[in-house]
Amino acid sequence: MNILSGNDIGALAKINHLANIIYILFGLLSILCGIIVYMSGTKLQILKDAKLAEVQNESDVKIAQANSVSETAKVAAAQADMKAADAILGAELARESASKANERTEMLQNQNKQLDLEQSKLTNENVKLKLELEKEAGKRQIIQEHLSPREFGNQATLGFALRAFAGMNVEIKYAPSDEAKFAAEQLAVVLDIANWKITSLSPGNVHRNEYGIIVGSARTGVSNPQDHSQQAGEALHKEFENLGLMSRILFASNHDGGEFPVNYIEIIIGFKPRVEFQE
Repeated sequence: MNILSGNDIGALAKINHLANIIYILFGLLSILCGIIVYMSGTKLQILKDAKLAEVQNESDVKIAQANSVSETAKVAAAQADMKAADAILGAELARESASKANERTEMLQNQNKQLDLEQSKLTNENVKLKLELEKEAGKRQIIQEHLSPREFGNQATLGFALRAFAGMNVEIKYAPSDEAKFAAEQLAVVLDIANWKITSLSPGNVHRNEYGIIVGSARTGVSNPQDHSQQAGEALHKEFENLGLMSRILFASNHDGGEFPVNYIEIIIGFKPRVEFQE
């Protein structure tokens, strides 16, 4: 059995002590490495978490942007839907308005047709009334003419027209009425202007149905060229007709039982013609 010397024991102690130190250092190194590893892992985890958070944030931003775009699209779509609905409503209102306008137009057209019919009816009634008024006016004029005395127009003009037979002898008889007497007196003025000789102006024996003016004379010419009774009577009769007076001429071969005197005319102023209306 080897017994260690003191030097050996000292050396062993030193070695043991050194080994303990090395062990401790190795432990510390291990702890340091663990700490380094831990810290490295933690930092890496932090970096990972930061990167993940960054990615997450970017994703969230993109998602938010996408959501915003989606919401904008939804809003735009909603607005488009509202515009489409407004357009549809506007179209419906326009159709309804057009329908009402058409109904109004049709109603106005019917009213216009009715008014045209009423106007046509009124026009026809007015025409009928006008014709009736004209007819009544004609009747009144005829009555007025009948009630007014017969006249011979412009007496001077008529008198000068008959002066071609100046010196003609004339006998005037009139019916028993004031109008006939007035007409006879007016005719006497005309014949006086014509320079005819009025031999008599008096009421005659005129029948009550004797109307108008009768001009009587003898037929002359061939038998006695100096006798102008026929020509004077015809001229006087024509002037009466031109004045619208009822007149007729009678040629006779004798007068009051004898022959007609030369250049002699007999005028009978009968009653004024009666008024006769045709309905």
